[in-house]
Amino acid sequence: MGILYSLPISLAAGWLASRIMKGGAGYGLAGDLILGVAGSVVGGWIFGLLGLFSGGGLIGSLTVSTVGSMALLSVLRRAPEHDADDLTPLREFSATGIARRTAACMVEFIPMAFCRVFLEHTGAGFADTFRRGSPHAPSRDLLTEPVWRAALEYAREEVRRGVTEEDVLALAGRSAEFNAASQLMTEGNQLSSIRFTEPLLVWPEEGPAMDQTAATKPWWRFW
Repeated sequence: MGILYSLPISLAAGWLASRIMKGGAGYGLAGDLILGVAGSVVGGWIFGLLGLFSGGGLIGSLTVSTVGSMALLSVLRRAPEHDADDLTPLREFSATGIARRTAACMVEFIPMAFCRVFLEHTGAGFADTFRRGSPHAPSRDLLTEPVWRAALEYAREEVRRGVTEEDVLALAGRSAEFNAASQLMTEGNQLSSIRFTEPLLVWPEEGPAMDQTAATKPWWRFW
């Protein structure tokens, strides 16, 4: 009964957050649901930090989840270009209460999704599979990864809404595929004739070990 109650709230919260932040029709069923579920965790953390009480019930739960989803979207859209290492956004996603495995997948998949959406018009070919940990590891289908599907839908929706090229590149530029494409174009190659190999994700399934003592005040926190 709890799941049946919470899933529609999460779906509605993800959809509402995407509408409020920049208009549009949401990120699709999977994208809105994942955003809303993560948003409920982030929202609960924000309300607890500020000493606020939502009042419970349907409206209270929807409010908390929507506020959390909006905060999460803000984090995603403002990922700083100067943060060259991936551990910084991983720490900051984890600090909001998102499970480390999910946070690690977000750091891995979101830049790759923005890269592929940005380069769609070039005719470059991208693999539908990836490997994790080793070039000899088994190939895995990207579409079996919920975070990948949500990241791809999110990237497409952001581009469709007219997000600036600078913002797209700030995320796409963190992708190894984008860096390879840039190098190929610098050398005079046409991307339409290029077929990229499978991406190799070097982090383990649960994400890398993090030195918690190195964490600093998140760049998105204003208090």
